Amino acid sequence: MNRNQSIAASRWVTGRWLFPAFLLAATVLQPVSSQLPSLGEHPWSGYFVGHTSRNYRFGLLASGEIYLTVIDAKKEPLHPKLVIPVVVAVEETLPNDKTAIRRIQPDSMQSALAATDHLEKVVVSGKFAGDATFELILEQSRGMILIGGRLLDTGRSKNPLRLVVRAAFPSPYPFSKEIPNEKAAEIFRKKLKGDGIALTWTDKQTRTFAIDQDIDAASSEVNGPGIAEAEIKICSYDGRKIVFLASPNSGMTLENKPGHPLSKGFSLVWHPDTVKDPEGRARLAIDVR
Repeated sequence: MNRNQSIAASRWVTGRWLFPAFLLAATVLQPVSSQLPSLGEHPWSGYFVGHTSRNYRFGLLASGEIYLTVIDAKKEPLHPKLVIPVVVAVEETLPNDKTAIRRIQPDSMQSALAATDHLEKVVVSGKFAGDATFELILEQSRGMILIGGRLLDTGRSKNPLRLVVRAAFPSPYPFSKEIPNEKAAEIFRKKLKGDGIALTWTDKQTRTFAIDQDIDAASSEVNGPGIAEAEIKICSYDGRKIVFLASPNSGMTLENKPGHPLSKGFSLVWHPDTVKDPEGRARLAIDVR
């Protein structure tokens, strides 16, 4: 991260980040559409908003799907299976303490802004399955993506609901099945040894887990009181680190299939604290360094 990015991150984390007033004014003055419009040219065909940085592309499809794509020097994706889906959903806690995920209803989404591939700040509203209504905020500032939002109405549900943002890494090593010989396999294993996830909990304690380590990511030994920062290093991403930061009044949890290594797939789940943050000011920040 360069000096400007460091300053931006510091201001954002401490809650002193101020966004230009003209962005709010633009939101008020633009007419609201009944469905999200979309762009038509590659690589943003079908997207409502997008942003390209030196290391990644980030975009929201008109259908409500969000993708983070790490790119090479030619601005091309490293591998189709390395695209990271970022799912905004509502998590419902059922009477038996199990949870159910309610997805966005694509036709319900609307915004006051036009489709753009130069993301600054957009506000999108819509409904989840079950008719819970939400407000989603996507921002780009000094190369970082900021995601926030809140539930406006719980709809038909009588159970506790909370907004969540899930970033999934279902196939961290898509190249592993293409290794031609044992020599190449040995090189791959050496690279794998340096891969892992460094976590900083909300109480400032740190933990590091190797990518080939068998863990139960849902356990308190991994998540502690909540994760404030996660730095992911996977050799498939060509030496880049993918960083997730949770602002105050929010946190993250790491999930995987219990007893399996993270190399078999995992997810990071961000959620704001609705009691401490009823107005939805908390943010998930994403950066690729």
